[in-house]
Amino acid sequence: MINMILFIENSSKLIKKFYELAIRNKDKVSFLVKKEVDDVPPEYQIVWDIKVEPIETTVHMLKKDGYSFDRIITIQEGYLEEVEILCEKLNIKNIMFETAKNFRDKYFMKKLFIENSIPTPKMELLELKPLQENIISFPCVVKPLSGFGSIGVKKVESIDELNNIIKIHSLIDKVSLKNFNPKHKVLVEEYISGVEYAVDIIWQNRKPLTTVVTCKGVMKGPYFYDREYILVSPKEDLYTELEKAAVRVNKCLGIINGATHTELKFDKDQIYCIESTCRPGAAGAFYKLAELSTEYRFFNLLYYTLTSSKDFSNEKFNEQIKYNTDNIYFWYNFPFKNKGINYNINEKYLKNNLSYYEIDYINTEIRNTDEFMTPSYFCTLTGVMDKNLNMSRFLETLCNEE
Repeated sequence: MINMILFIENSSKLIKKFYELAIRNKDKVSFLVKKEVDDVPPEYQIVWDIKVEPIETTVHMLKKDGYSFDRIITIQEGYLEEVEILCEKLNIKNIMFETAKNFRDKYFMKKLFIENSIPTPKMELLELKPLQENIISFPCVVKPLSGFGSIGVKKVESIDELNNIIKIHSLIDKVSLKNFNPKHKVLVEEYISGVEYAVDIIWQNRKPLTTVVTCKGVMKGPYFYDREYILVSPKEDLYTELEKAAVRVNKCLGIINGATHTELKFDKDQIYCIESTCRPGAAGAFYKLAELSTEYRFFNLLYYTLTSSKDFSNEKFNEQIKYNTDNIYFWYNFPFKNKGINYNINEKYLKNNLSYYEIDYINTEIRNTDEFMTPSYFCTLTGVMDKNLNMSRFLETLCNEE
């Protein structure tokens, strides 16, 4: 069966990957993009800003131009609502999730966690106006109801700090997230220390197929940027418990097919779920780490689950996929004000210390932007290092080189 697929995406790198897989599988795919991308023929692209145009106008355009699809998919959490509404308007079965709200409204998500006895930090929902007195405990973490990654997330220690960040969130609410936060409120949650992990799972028909676990270490704040992730082998302590926790979380949220990315913290012998979303972590970068360690093509598997191209219900991936434990596999997101932002990364230093590395300049237009307010990355490094070397010292030297 040939699939007719509408893929809503803006990353040229991801679009190229999906295009190549679609051609290989003889699927017919169209990419809905804000602006035309290279490496994919123009006839496969529908240049249309779905965030600017009313959804009814988008539906009319697709019908008028004769498009017909049996799949509408995305791997960007910012487009989950559009996928849901387009499926409903065009009478197409949503094969990704039960409802976008479970993954996009963080307050509603955490209510589901509480109702299902899933450990999660305590929370409050506050209006975007100054507080006159303490009604919550400090320190706490403030975040928008519908955010992207770590944008707008900050740990605060006092009511003055809280009121200051509320002013910033008022701006985010009015500008960046005006379509997703109509109640003009902000989520405030208990700060939990401990080691933070990310668990990426690929699903088919509500069944978890395979898992990639990465470790972020202890995130002390006050900001919680996606900075450094290290691949965790299934042989390591806590892997199985983290996997079980993430499976429970996303079954609760209603995942059906595709990817989930779940943030967990381990503190005082307890695993807490911070949040989860319906997309791969770091645009699939953690799949790359697992691929380097195992030689298994995780991104290909994601494509097959989203397009129903193959049935994996009888596969036992945990038995088939073997991890190399002789190396450290890591992903690093350069700080905006780091030397890396000026393209001064010392590649000779990389070659002398890493058996593999890949530098990815993702968004060169954000070099002078405050990282706290930006959902995108500028420059990332994927690397493989001998496990006997000191990775923290390596990154510190790399970032401080003149």
